[in-house]
Amino acid sequence: GIFERFDKDRSGKIDSNELRDALLSLGYAVSPVVLDLLVSKFDKTGGKNKAIEYDNFIECCLTVKVSYRTTLFL
Repeated sequence: GIFERFDKDRSGKIDSNELRDALLSLGYAVSPVVLDLLVSKFDKTGGKNKAIEYDNFIECCLTVKVSYRTTLFL
């Protein structure tokens, strides 16, 4: 799946660099500031890990998809 493909270090989590690559592959280019905000929002540890686990990754991607449709997502 896409999560495994972009979890390059096989940590079971996706950090902001891995998230950027995953979102780009889906056609979504987001700024570094937005990436950091997404990771903070969807990190189950409240931002301690600075990474997103699988279930939150799916929710994050859906959030980006909806945001892209409704706003200019920069």
